[in-house]
Amino acid sequence: MRSPLKSFFLFNSLWLGLAACTPGDHAGHDHNAHNHASPEIVISDARVRPPLPGRNITAGYFSLNSNQSDRLIAVSSPASGRIELHTHIDDDGIMRMRRIDGGIEIKAGEDIVFEPGGFHIMLFDADISPETEDVALTFDFETAPDVTIIADIMSPNAGYGSGHGSDSGSKQGHEYGSGHGSDKASGKK
Repeated sequence: MRSPLKSFFLFNSLWLGLAACTPGDHAGHDHNAHNHASPEIVISDARVRPPLPGRNITAGYFSLNSNQSDRLIAVSSPASGRIELHTHIDDDGIMRMRRIDGGIEIKAGEDIVFEPGGFHIMLFDADISPETEDVALTFDFETAPDVTIIADIMSPNAGYGSGHGSDSGSKQGHEYGSGHGSDKASGKK
């Protein structure tokens, strides 16, 4: 069963995509050859782990690509009181999680994968019940417009293990572009 939030974004994305493909201004070329989601930023495979029982902290993962250089400044969500950008560093052979201040540089055309053991987001004061199927995440960039996407909640059976990207049991996230609004109440300085 599709959640109302996911249905809202899916309907609006489809409607905007159809409106952009009017006859006459796109005649004679392959409409499948480009992405109508966003001219600058593509966020895909977005997923959030469910918090452990009795906890309200969790992590989120996704892939990000931009056709121009930019910087991811912050991520926010109505389902979280605060979201931080994080990474793992090797500290004398011990992997330690660290918050990233100042954002993450995005080079034009480069794919950045946010995954266990690497870049990821941490959601604090997360309001994600066991029944929650997805959450909205808004990405704030230095120059590009905000991008709001819907991230699936991963299966509770997906491991919290080694951090090498093996998230068996996770559902695939959705690609959406910019211009769907913003919740900047959290995640920004």
